Amino acid sequence: MILVTGARGLLGRELVRQATERRWAVRGVDLREPDPDPELGDTCEQVQADLLDSSTCSRMCEGAERVVHTAALQHHDHPPKL
Repeated sequence: MILVTGARGLLGRELVRQATERRWAVRGVDLREPDPDPELGDTCEQVQADLLDSSTCSRMCEGAERVVHTAALQHHDHPPKL
């Protein structure tokens, strides 16, 4: 199984789509609620989780043979302080 972090982001979403097209088992993790997408099929598990929690990270990695980390901390509500 491949774990894709940031699965609802631009890059993560495309990686999940391509992997499921190839019928690879995928666990897509994102801070945002999963987006129901019937095209992902039955090989994709979508999980809403906060990767800043170490116990959550450990659980998400269980069973993963590969991890593709595309998650990023973003500041959509306000610009970062410089």
